[in-house]
Amino acid sequence: MCYDTVSCNYLYDDGVALNSGDKLMHFTEWDASQTYYIKCEDEYNNQPFPNQCSIIVKPFEMFERK
Repeated sequence: MCYDTVSCNYLYDDGVALNSGDKLMHFTEWDASQTYYIKCEDEYNNQPFPNQCSIIVKPFEMFERK
Protein backbone atom coordinates (compact mmCIF):
# COMPACT_ATOMS: atom_id res chain seq x y z
CA MET A 1 0.00 0.00 0.00
CA CYS A 2 1.05 3.55 -0.65
CA TYR A 3 -0.41 7.03 -0.44
CA ASP A 4 -0.13 10.62 -1.55
CA THR A 5 -1.52 13.72 0.16
CA VAL A 6 -2.27 15.71 -3.01
CA SER A 7 -4.54 13.54 -5.20
CA CYS A 8 -5.13 10.08 -6.68
CA ASN A 9 -3.20 11.08 -9.78
CA TYR A 10 0.13 9.36 -9.08
CA LEU A 11 1.86 6.14 -10.04
CA TYR A 12 1.82 3.40 -7.40
CA ASP A 13 5.63 3.26 -7.24
CA ASP A 14 5.78 7.04 -6.66
CA GLY A 15 3.53 6.92 -3.57
CA VAL A 16 4.70 7.00 0.05
CA ALA A 17 4.80 3.44 1.39
CA LEU A 18 2.59 2.59 4.35
CA ASN A 19 4.29 0.69 7.17
CA SER A 20 3.25 -2.91 7.72
CA GLY A 21 4.46 -5.63 10.06
CA ASP A 22 2.37 -8.45 8.63
CA LYS A 23 1.23 -7.19 5.18
CA LEU A 24 -2.38 -7.13 6.45
CA MET A 25 -2.41 -4.12 8.77
CA HIS A 26 -0.88 -0.89 7.48
CA PHE A 27 -0.20 2.34 9.30
CA THR A 28 1.37 5.78 8.98
CA GLU A 29 1.50 8.99 10.95
CA TRP A 30 -2.02 10.34 11.59
CA ASP A 31 -2.27 14.00 10.62
CA ALA A 32 -5.78 15.40 10.90
CA SER A 33 -4.92 18.25 8.52
CA GLN A 34 -4.12 15.85 5.63
CA THR A 35 -6.20 13.77 3.26
CA TYR A 36 -4.65 10.42 2.35
CA TYR A 37 -5.13 9.12 -1.20
CA ILE A 38 -4.38 5.42 -0.79
CA LYS A 39 -3.65 2.79 -3.44
CA CYS A 40 -3.57 -0.93 -2.71
CA GLU A 41 -1.80 -3.68 -4.60
CA ASP A 42 -3.21 -7.22 -4.41
CA GLU A 43 -1.36 -10.53 -4.18
CA TYR A 44 -1.16 -10.67 -8.00
CA ASN A 45 0.45 -7.19 -8.18
CA ASN A 46 -2.70 -5.60 -9.63
CA GLN A 47 -2.84 -1.87 -8.93
CA PRO A 48 -5.37 0.91 -9.52
CA PHE A 49 -4.99 3.03 -12.64
CA PRO A 50 -2.69 6.06 -12.21
CA ASN A 51 -5.67 8.40 -11.71
CA GLN A 52 -7.60 6.11 -9.32
CA CYS A 53 -7.38 5.37 -5.61
CA SER A 54 -8.43 2.33 -3.62
CA ILE A 55 -9.66 4.56 -0.81
CA ILE A 56 -9.51 8.20 0.28
CA VAL A 57 -9.11 8.75 4.03
CA LYS A 58 -9.86 12.06 5.74
CA PRO A 59 -8.75 11.79 9.38
CA PHE A 60 -10.08 13.99 12.14
CA GLU A 61 -9.34 14.63 15.77
CA MET A 62 -11.83 13.76 18.46
CA PHE A 63 -12.12 16.03 21.45
CA GLU A 64 -13.27 14.84 24.82
CA ARG A 65 -16.20 16.72 26.34
CA LYS A 66 -15.82 17.83 29.91
